[in-house]
Amino acid sequence: MSDAWWLTAAGALGVASQLITFIIRTDAAERTGWILYLTAWVPLIAGLIHYKASRNQRALHHTRMASLPMLLAGAVMVAFHWDGFPLR
Repeated sequence: MSDAWWLTAAGALGVASQLITFIIRTDAAERTGWILYLTAWVPLIAGLIHYKASRNQRALHHTRMASLPMLLAGAVMVAFHWDGFPLR
């Protein structure tokens, strides 16, 4: 897992999106939180593609496990902040 530093970017963006939407209670904060959340998926998907292409099964497993908290964060965003979704 030492070569997966990019995964911290996904985690930091995911946590930042949650903090912004729950601490700052404005429409702009909800839109910003959604944009950060959707942006957090970029390094995660890029890592999945990279590790799948390189056939590094161990790193691929860790990357798939990292997607679980992101899915949970997405469920929280949908449940509490759906009206701030930017593409709606």
